[in-house]
Amino acid sequence: MYPIHKRKISVCILLSIITLGVYYLYWEYLLVKNIRAIKKDTSSCLGEVLCLYFIPFYSFYWWFSRGKVAREKFSKQELMASSNETSYLILAILGLSIISMAILQKDFNAISNCPVQNNNGEALKVRKFLVDALIAILMIALLTGALVYYNAIDKVPADFEEDNDDNPSNEFIPTGNQVGFMCPTYDLRNVYDSGKTNVENLRGKVVVINFWYTTCGPCVAELPYFNQLANAYADDVTVLIIHAAFDEETTAPYIDEHYPNTKMLTAFDDAVANQSDYFYKKLGGKGTYPMTVILDENGVITHNVKKSISGYAELEGYVQEALSK
Repeated sequence: MYPIHKRKISVCILLSIITLGVYYLYWEYLLVKNIRAIKKDTSSCLGEVLCLYFIPFYSFYWWFSRGKVAREKFSKQELMASSNETSYLILAILGLSIISMAILQKDFNAISNCPVQNNNGEALKVRKFLVDALIAILMIALLTGALVYYNAIDKVPADFEEDNDDNPSNEFIPTGNQVGFMCPTYDLRNVYDSGKTNVENLRGKVVVINFWYTTCGPCVAELPYFNQLANAYADDVTVLIIHAAFDEETTAPYIDEHYPNTKMLTAFDDAVANQSDYFYKKLGGKGTYPMTVILDENGVITHNVKKSISGYAELEGYVQEALSK
């Protein structure tokens, strides 16, 4: 005989919701088997099930054609089908297949009570109980695994929020050389040692970047303002002066002579891929020195000044604006 899988509809719907649709797929598989049972088709239903799961719109065809089969077979058993193929198709199109499944299951439960379906006796009941128990165990294991994953394995590290304090709004800020953009990063060679300086590592304070070189008159004329700023705002501001990628041999002697105890950080710009003064150009430099770029404590550009600083008051004003952000 061809046994019909009888199920409690309310339990099937509840399990489908609790398991986030996993039991729904199993229930759908049982309905496919039930259709084949009333057709007395003993071939494998794997291909039909896979098509139902993975081929778009196949479910519309399945519900119409199999609904028709169910209605015709039920009438032969002198049973009135609760619905017809057209209703099943409409529910499937509306995304309400679970209602179709409940209706179809109701009819299968009715047909399973017919005498022809009960000839397998206790053996069918035992097999049904074992299958249901196995499914229940698998569902519980799946839910337990999901809870463990989302609450333990995939838990956000405790220091995650601290790492994101640089951007409290948690919004994406593009990198560029314009005001409001995140400052590009690059490892600059230090003047006095073999180390590197990267503005990314200076976040937490306002950073004042000045591009200069020793033989540039306007550059050296405004350098005292930056040295004064470095002393006056040592706790809140980092001043980084970057010498152009030429006349490097004059840099250290000049600083030693004019600013022997300076708190300014000093670095060299580089020529990268035959492009001189790489970082200067990356920050929007077009060949005119000096240039000053100011970053807030998160590394976002607040000022990009492509001219000489007229005095200490002007420079301090820029810094005060950056500190207030």
